[in-house]
Amino acid sequence: MPVNSKGRSIMMTSAGLFLISAAVLLIEIVQMRVFSLALWHHLAYLVITIALLGFGVSGTIIAIFPEFFRKNMPVVLIYGSIFFAGSTFIAFWITSHERLDTFKLLTPSGLQFSQLFLLFLYYAVFIVPFVAAGGVIACIFTCHSRNAFSLYFANLSG
Repeated sequence: MPVNSKGRSIMMTSAGLFLISAAVLLIEIVQMRVFSLALWHHLAYLVITIALLGFGVSGTIIAIFPEFFRKNMPVVLIYGSIFFAGSTFIAFWITSHERLDTFKLLTPSGLQFSQLFLLFLYYAVFIVPFVAAGGVIACIFTCHSRNAFSLYFANLSG
């Protein structure tokens, strides 16, 4: 049974959604391990907060400008995916070169602002990949809302 172009488009979109969803989960697991081993095991759970904040920011941007994302969906999906991958590598590179010492955050002499700045830097650079991935996922659901049931399956499978 041949597949028409619309069916092929949904299949390819579902495959892309599956892959980006799987990549987001893998990045979360890697970040959780890195935070747990390199920083402090209590900071590992900040990854979930960072991911949810990034997805929330991207959803807000798409809710404010839905027509832009509908008109430019292929470009948004391509560049959003590339930006997700690139910003992930850049975030890990930056955080591997800027060492946060959580035990120096609060010292007997008071709060060390350099370490507090590094903590905010970690937040800022790790939110960016989740904003990009959340934008891609939200754009797919916004533009293909009629096929939400199959896309939701691909999203949860990833």
